[in-house]
Amino acid sequence: MDKLLKNRNGMDGLSIVGISISFIITLINMKIQSRFLTFLAFIFMLTFGVFRVWSKDLIARRKENQRFLEVVKPIKGLFTKKVSIVECENCHKRMRLPKGKGRIKVTCPHCNHIFYYKS
Repeated sequence: MDKLLKNRNGMDGLSIVGISISFIITLINMKIQSRFLTFLAFIFMLTFGVFRVWSKDLIARRKENQRFLEVVKPIKGLFTKKVSIVECENCHKRMRLPKGKGRIKVTCPHCNHIFYYKS
C-alpha cells in the first residue's frame, strides 16, 4: 500500500471538505431524489475524492490547498476561542484562561491558590 501512495497528494484540508460536501449532497439527495444533485455529488467525489487524493502533481495540489486554507482561516477564527495556557504558581498544574480580558483574578481548581494574571 505504501508503494501505491508514494508520491501522491493524499488527503488534505480541501479534499476533506470536498468529500464532506459530496456526502452532504448525497444525504440531501436521498430525500429529494434529483438527478442534478446525483451528478453534483458525483463531480465533487470525483474531483476531491479521486483526482486530488491520487494526483502526482504535488506542487499544484499544495498551492490549491494553501489558497483554500488562507480563505478558511478567518472563518475558522470566528469559531475558535482565544485562550492562554497558564501554569499555577503553587501546584504547577496547567489551566486555560481567556485572552484579551486584561488583569484577571485566577483561582486554581486543583489547589485553590489565588493569583492574578494579565491575559
